[in-house]
Amino acid sequence: MNRQTSHPEPAASQQSSTVQLTVRETTTAQLPPLPDPETYRTYFANPHDYMHAPQDAKAGHFQQIVLDLRTKDLFFHGEDWRVPREAQSRIPASGLFAPFHWLNVPDIIYWVIDSGIPVAERPYLTVDEGNAFAHQLAPLAQTLLDHLLPVPGTDALDWSAESASAGRDIEAACTRYQHPPKGRRPELVNMSEAVKACPEIVRPEWAHYTDARLDDTAEYLNRCGLHHHPAIAQALGFGPQTPRASLVGTRAWLYQNRRNAQTLLASQLNTPTVGDAEDTHS
Repeated sequence: MNRQTSHPEPAASQQSSTVQLTVRETTTAQLPPLPDPETYRTYFANPHDYMHAPQDAKAGHFQQIVLDLRTKDLFFHGEDWRVPREAQSRIPASGLFAPFHWLNVPDIIYWVIDSGIPVAERPYLTVDEGNAFAHQLAPLAQTLLDHLLPVPGTDALDWSAESASAGRDIEAACTRYQHPPKGRRPELVNMSEAVKACPEIVRPEWAHYTDARLDDTAEYLNRCGLHHHPAIAQALGFGPQTPRASLVGTRAWLYQNRRNAQTLLASQLNTPTVGDAEDTHS
């Protein structure tokens, strides 16, 4: 019997169903007060010992934009700079949007706003300014949400080039320079696009891998796929050494590829051969 492994459809057909994002406005009572700029300036205008600095001088970048994937809420948030970090209930550190590689999608994603007393381009935001900023970013967060990919057979999600690019646009907007969005990054390549451009990267044994081996393969492809298969980047019009270039959505694609292979095999096993059909009608 000639068994073939069918490949998943392009990433767009695998994306999560669209769920409308909500901007949850933050109240003054939910935020710590803004640090006192005069305390900060007085401290740094004189010889100082940072270990004994007043809290206002050590507040740092405590303001954030948070996207909760469980509730589909986007909101402005401020860590309480007056309380030691270990003593407060904080947004999980694992949710920080700092993607060196696109392997996991946390339940809560947050971006640090590059604001502060010494940041002339972007002083600390008031609650009204923070809420307005969250509303400004809502279309980008909606794009991120709409284009996350389900990982078949799990409750997990995976990045796509579209969702990752939207995350980078939010990251850029949170800098002190508030860079405008760039849209889809060409150096981020969906695994489905890579397979279409370079079908030979697909290995037949992937269809039989365990979850653990698929996860290892997804990480390898994400980190090294473009470097080890330069034909992908060449086919898509950029160099494999382009900064921050990466294959994205590798885990979702691999799990879907395995599911497709299992479905195909099951249908072939349940389909009578020509000889079986003749015996049935004899």
